[in-house]
Amino acid sequence: LIKSLDCEKIVEISRKYDGEKYVKSFDGYTRLLTMLYVVIQRFDSLREIEKSMTAEVRKLHHIGINTVSLA
Repeated sequence: LIKSLDCEKIVEISRKYDGEKYVKSFDGYTRLLTMLYVVIQRFDSLREIEKSMTAEVRKLHHIGINTVSLA
């Protein structure tokens, strides 16, 4: 599923609608991947998301998630 996503196209669409206006490192593509991860894992809180992603940071790097800080 992730391999079929076009990173440049997603970021381009995000920029078109000002989704990248204040972005420093968490762009639209990373946000989309994070939200897919959250839905698949069925998390209910930000604390659960951050704890899980911090624990899995090495596994998430190969799909394009380089930062896990949600703050």
